[in-house]
Amino acid sequence: MEEVIDFDSWLQNYTPPEVEFWAIYDPDTSAVVGIYPSFAANDKQFKIKIERDLAEDIQNGIIKMSSCFVDLDSESIEIVEKHSLTKIDDILHRVIDRKYLTVQDTDIVIRYNELENKLIFSMTPILKTRKIKWDGHTEMEFLITSYNDPHDLYQVISFRLEELEQNSKEFTYTGTNKRFSIFTRRIFKNYIFEKI
Repeated sequence: MEEVIDFDSWLQNYTPPEVEFWAIYDPDTSAVVGIYPSFAANDKQFKIKIERDLAEDIQNGIIKMSSCFVDLDSESIEIVEKHSLTKIDDILHRVIDRKYLTVQDTDIVIRYNELENKLIFSMTPILKTRKIKWDGHTEMEFLITSYNDPHDLYQVISFRLEELEQNSKEFTYTGTNKRFSIFTRRIFKNYIFEKI
């Protein structure tokens, strides 16, 4: 005869199985097309495992699925947002000088050639070679300001991301002071500034 288990004691000792989440992506564009729990993702071919917090943020609409792409090199999700000046919740970040840099990986490098009075914007080779697609029409905007003061504006430089992906962008610096800061609303994580 089968043993009968007391339901209350079983319920006290029950621990639900840990659910794993998978991001399903389009192999041609690397765009994430769905977030599935493990039992529903078994028959899917193009998938990577993701953390539960990220899966819940995407499912709850905190992170837009249309902004998520799979970086096949690192097997991780990259979140690319289109940033614009009209968003009031965007944060203005100061581009850090190379001498204060604490991380090794950078995404965007801004060089200032003082002799030619030129600002050169470039994308690092690591970022260019990632197998990730982003919205090329995304505007990158940089505010050249008085040193550490984003309110004293010298110059605004803007261009599309796809232009930077093809070649470095060079601009003549029109400010009067040789000591200045650069501020931007970040699209990538790490920007650096250096004088050459």
